[in-house]
This record gives sequence, structure tokens and C-alpha cells, in this order.
Amino acid sequence: MIIGLVVSIFLGRTIGAEGLGIVDLSIRIANVFLIIGLLGLPNVLIKEVAISVDNKEMEYISNTMYTGYIFCGIFSLLISLLLVFSSGWLSTYVFSDTRLMVPLIISSLMLVPMTFSRLFAAGLIGYKKIWQANLVDQTLSVCITSLFIFVMWFLGESLTIINVSISFALGRIAVMIVVGIYWKNLFSYKNPHHVVLPKLLKTGWSMLIVSASAVVFTNADVIILGWLSDSRSVGVYTVASRIALLSSVILKITNTSLAPKIAAMYANNQKESLQSMISRITGFLSILSLIILIIFIIYGQSILSIWGKEFSSAYWILIILGFGQFINISSGALGVILLMTGHEKIQRNISISFVFINLICNILLIYFYEFI
Repeated sequence: MIIGLVVSIFLGRTIGAEGLGIVDLSIRIANVFLIIGLLGLPNVLIKEVAISVDNKEMEYISNTMYTGYIFCGIFSLLISLLLVFSSGWLSTYVFSDTRLMVPLIISSLMLVPMTFSRLFAAGLIGYKKIWQANLVDQTLSVCITSLFIFVMWFLGESLTIINVSISFALGRIAVMIVVGIYWKNLFSYKNPHHVVLPKLLKTGWSMLIVSASAVVFTNADVIILGWLSDSRSVGVYTVASRIALLSSVILKITNTSLAPKIAAMYANNQKESLQSMISRITGFLSILSLIILIIFIIYGQSILSIWGKEFSSAYWILIILGFGQFINISSGALGVILLMTGHEKIQRNISISFVFINLICNILLIYFYEFI
């Protein structure tokens, strides 16, 4: 997380708000298509692997993972090619910035490696290798990306949006290789594999909608801002959003840790212990998120100025987003609880409803803000 902040600050001071906005926009667009390619299966795999590990059903784990590799791999490849071929049209006619085309192509080509990274990480989480999955999936990518960026800078190469995008891509490839090797060493079931797609898709469609909704909530604001505004606005907003979302890392790690425990405890009818655990964790998250919000209110202007003077104007954006994250984190792991206890349809319906609200508010408020 710290390395990611340092890289973001460095890029803000070298390629500026416009360059940072273009790179981030290309990554956000690819992330939306990534979720479609995953078909909602990572959350299904976490749940199924966690239960199967407790029941020592190694063959079923092998079958579920194999099914994910085949169908998500093929589907994400098709989506990747579609996005590559449409990148010129999107850059020119949707976002009105031809500089976006090459970074978008690079990000699109990373959909397949990112798909397999998510599937491997889901298997690790289901195996209760929580910190290992988070370390490889998040930290390694940032470290390798920052290494390439700082090496180029040290060698006197001028940093551009293209070579910065390539650095991010190399980080994604490295993650896939490392997490794949780790998963293969952990789980080495040798018997023939069988496809169990119908069973997985029965749950997967609901989880796909939930996952897609989460991605919309995370990326729609930046994408719509890029559509209705310009790259500089995207860059400034992205920095404020990234700072505000630092607090959500705590919730993400908590959710990742809790998901296999909730699935296993609920399957074994340990509901009282489950309730007690969730209550304690939610109380802790509420206090911590309040402290973070207070820090944003007092020191937000100074924090933003670290990226450069042009980013200081995002203070009120930081406060608004920070308050939203306070509410989000204080609510605890509600979505994970529903997903891991067989209530995917309830979470799906909630997600669909608020996706539409989110999109409408983004379009209307961004349009109103830009043209007032």
C-alpha cells in the first residue's frame, strides 16, 4: 500500500494529472471487462474450496478450479480481443482523447493474465492462505510496477503514459506467474479433471452480478468522468479517490479473511460463534474508519499537496469520498455474509438496484458539475 502511494505521488509529479488520468482510465476500463470475463466464479471458488477443504474433497476442488481455468480463460480471451479492436473507437468517440488508445490496448491484453491471477488467488483464499493471496495479488504487482518505473527514471528515460502502462502490464504478468506457481505447489491433485460448470454457474450468475456491481461502484465514477470531462479532471479525482479508498483496504482484507471462515462456520451450523465474531470485527472497523475520516478532515489539504499543487483542489472530493468509505466500512462484511451463507440472490438484487442509482447519480452530477 505504501509503495503504491509512493508510485502514485511520483507519477503525479512526473506525468502530471493528465497522464495519470489517462493511465488510470485505461486500467479502470479493463477492470470492468475483467469482471465480465470472470463470470462471477472467483467468489464461487472461494466458497466451494473452503467447504471442500474442511470435508477433504480434493477431487471436487480440482474439478472446480479446472472449470474456472477453461471457461474463464476462453471467455476473458474473447473479451480481451474485442476490447483491443474497439480501443480506437472508444478513445476517439467515447472519451475524445486518442492518447488513451495505446494504454487501453496494453490494459486489454492483460485481461487473461489477470483472470488467472484472480482464479489462483480465489483457490488460495479458499485454502485459508489469506495473507499469501493478498501479498502476491496486491503487493507483488505494485512492487514490480514501481521497480520498472524507477529503473526507467534512474536510467534517464522520459516517463510517458505508454511506458508507464507497460510497467503496469509487466506487474500483472509477474503476479500471474508467481501466484500460479504457489497454487500448484500447494494443491497438486493428479487425477483426471472434470468440468462442473452447471453447478458453478447456478451460483455464479448471482455472484457475477454482485461482482460486476462492485466494479461499477469502484470504477464508474472515473469512467463517466473521463467520458463527460477531460483527462486532467480524471487525474485529480483519481488521486482523491485513491486516498479515500485506502481505508477500504482494511475492509477488503477483512472480507477476504472472513469469507472462507463464514462459509465453513455456516455450513457446520456454528451460527452463534459466527455472530459473535462478526460483531467484534464490525465494532473495530467502525472505530478505525472514524479515525481515518478525522485525519482526512484535518490533514486532507496537506496530503493532497504531496502529489502537486494541481491536486490540492480535490479536498472536498476527498472529504465526500472519505465519508462514504466511513459508512461503508462501519457496515462491516454484510455483502460477504450474504454471499457465503447462500443468500446470493438477495445480495444480487440489492446490487442491481444500487448500480442503477449509482450510474444515474454519476451521470447527472458529473454533467451538472462540469456545465454549471
